[in-house]
Amino acid sequence: MSDLEQQLGTFADNAITALGEDLISKALTGQQIKFTRIVLGDGYMPAAQSPQTMTDVVSPRVDVPITKCELNTSGDAVVGGRWDNSQQDEGFYWRELALYAKDPDKGEILYSYGNSGGTAEWIPAATATLVEKLIDVITFVGYATDVTAVFDPNFNISIDEITIPEIDDMWGTTGGVVGPDGEAVTVVGMTEPEVDEIFDEEEGA
Repeated sequence: MSDLEQQLGTFADNAITALGEDLISKALTGQQIKFTRIVLGDGYMPAAQSPQTMTDVVSPRVDVPITKCELNTSGDAVVGGRWDNSQQDEGFYWRELALYAKDPDKGEILYSYGNSGGTAEWIPAATATLVEKLIDVITFVGYATDVTAVFDPNFNISIDEITIPEIDDMWGTTGGVVGPDGEAVTVVGMTEPEVDEIFDEEEGA
């Protein structure tokens, strides 16, 4: 029996990485932002690090192929994927959520990173319970207009993907983003001061 779930926004400690901010700056000059994959991990973020300074997932457990990439008018992109644990021989705590992108100069980079720490969700092995997840990562892309993704070539839609047409109108009372039918989604974003800082640096360059 499939247990179709949606992560409830437990990745409060998350942000665009410094590498991601650099790519956003390049996008302001016309470079493309191409998201490559979503990664789930079970590692704890090192004490000396912050999401902004992370360059890779600590302990990757699952690569989630991308099945959706939508750009809205608020400077955000919704990058989504579908995954199930049918190939998981062992259970793990879903503690890390990462979004990777292709940098034209550096290759694949960690664009955004979130870590749920002690509130990680347990993902059982397939032999215990079958779990299927729709994962939406909502992330800032600024004024970039050329935003795309490397999509899963084998993806075959069996149920509707969650679509979020206007993120700004969907903030729930608890501060989490909800979809059109009330589904909770995972959010990775930037604060307004972080966004302003990037644009100020570009204007002063």
